[in-house]
Amino acid sequence: MNNHLSKVGILLVVTNEADFLPVLCNSLINQNYKNIKLFVLDNNCEDNSIEIIQTFFPDVFILPVKENAGFARGNNLLAEEAIKSGCELLFTLNPDIELEENCINSLVKLINTNEKISAVGPICFFGREDKNLNKIQFYASKIDFNSRNSVSLHSNQLFIEGKFPKEIEVNIVGGGITFIKANIVKEIGLFDERYYIYGEEVDLGFRSFRAGYKMMVTSEAKVWHHHNWSPKNKKQYYFSYFYINRAKFLYFMKYKLYKPLIIVLIKELLLFPSKIKWSIKTADLKLLKFYYLGFLHGVLNKQNKSSIIFE
Repeated sequence: MNNHLSKVGILLVVTNEADFLPVLCNSLINQNYKNIKLFVLDNNCEDNSIEIIQTFFPDVFILPVKENAGFARGNNLLAEEAIKSGCELLFTLNPDIELEENCINSLVKLINTNEKISAVGPICFFGREDKNLNKIQFYASKIDFNSRNSVSLHSNQLFIEGKFPKEIEVNIVGGGITFIKANIVKEIGLFDERYYIYGEEVDLGFRSFRAGYKMMVTSEAKVWHHHNWSPKNKKQYYFSYFYINRAKFLYFMKYKLYKPLIIVLIKELLLFPSKIKWSIKTADLKLLKFYYLGFLHGVLNKQNKSSIIFE
């Protein structure tokens, strides 16, 4: 593929994110790399999210759905449309992301350096009040695909140019900032829809690894994640930890990894007293309910959207 000709499909699943979208859209318009096309799934939006996007991108492709399709299925539907339209590269983005102007250009260059690279990702910084500090949310995550234990090599560090490697080989990249080749999606698929949201990047990384591919991240591609991390945002914490914990056990069930499943369950039982303090500090005691319900639903192999958690 030629760097200057590769068409990049930006995949965006949107559910009432009007507060974040102007920042994201501005950063997409200001990209040095211009051969991009925006594909948006209208996840039953009730605010003016879609109107905001159309103001910035009049030619945007909009795919409406009548109910929340979830992150995994939403991106799969958009990937199909992007590939049909001739996109050779796909970029799944969360609506609360902001891109540095050279981000896509750097990702295109990196992914085209080796046919064995399936996907790449940028360095991700905390947004909002930490943006000017360039505090790293994650850069270079690696995971043991059997135990599902992961490590993020540079999280919570302040970024200093020249201090960190410009490129690092990894085996997973963040689902909300996955830059992947369309031919890889055709070969191994994009996101497994059983997870609904969260955990899909681990499964993608494992399938990529089994197929003989590798992933890379680069600090020359920079993004900021403007998520609301406030303890007051309790509903988001309930939602996130339920699906994050469920995804872990759905993964174990899918690949019949019963030994690590049992080990994690035992550890969680032993950690219960400390989790009480953690839940109160993070949100409130109600968080504990959704935290452990996530494990239970995973063990029971309950997939896709859950009726027990609100949207």
